[in-house]
Amino acid sequence: KSSNVQVIFEGTINGRIFPDIEPLTIKKKEKILIRLINAGTQEIHPMHIHGHAFKVIAIDGYSVPEAARQIRDTLTVNPGERYDIEVVGNNPGLWLFHCHHVHHASGGMIVPFFYEGYKNEVQ
Repeated sequence: KSSNVQVIFEGTINGRIFPDIEPLTIKKKEKILIRLINAGTQEIHPMHIHGHAFKVIAIDGYSVPEAARQIRDTLTVNPGERYDIEVVGNNPGLWLFHCHHVHHASGGMIVPFFYEGYKNEVQ
């Protein structure tokens, strides 16, 4: 089973900033598709996920051939770019997905990344 999540950057993530943001959720062994869109900002956003790697499966709406798909834990999203990434639920726990620019993360470009069944302890 796959779930889809769209993440749009406009100096925020989906118009919100941490801690006032809905966490990403995943089940063990589930695959989720996350669409990253850098819209409304001229900043670059190196997006980083903790405790996992992801596969880049589409760039700007074009599917990446299977043999060319990169496995990463950080992906720089430039202004106007879109990426579809696939995350597999293979490391249960409580994690973060955030912009790796410290001034962006400290400004709230952070999304908690939770496994179903783990208690939300982020306040």
